[in-house]
Amino acid sequence: MAPKDKNCTIKIQNIMLEQVTTFPYLGSIISDDILCKAEIRSRLNKGWMARASLNKIWKRHSIPVSTKVRLLKSLVWVATTYGCESWTIKKEDEQHIQAFEMKGLRQIMSFT
Repeated sequence: MAPKDKNCTIKIQNIMLEQVTTFPYLGSIISDDILCKAEIRSRLNKGWMARASLNKIWKRHSIPVSTKVRLLKSLVWVATTYGCESWTIKKEDEQHIQAFEMKGLRQIMSFT
């Protein structure tokens, strides 16, 4: 990826490669800017889907809350935070992540 004001021309066997601003790589979204907003949004979405797939477990009263919290940490948060070591986080992104975490805990505790 080249700087925004420059176009890169790469040819392989006289075929010019397309220049893109974002692309998926190993489950992460690589972008040409330093912000990770798209990557964070994508990971929160994947975490939400993981959390939604466990709705039957969250609603069961026979399963202790401690077990539900362990499942949340081991299944949902792992899917959400995959690759987070390389994220550039702004305050707004941090608030979105904290809100996601709180929604998961509230769902387990059966709060609204």
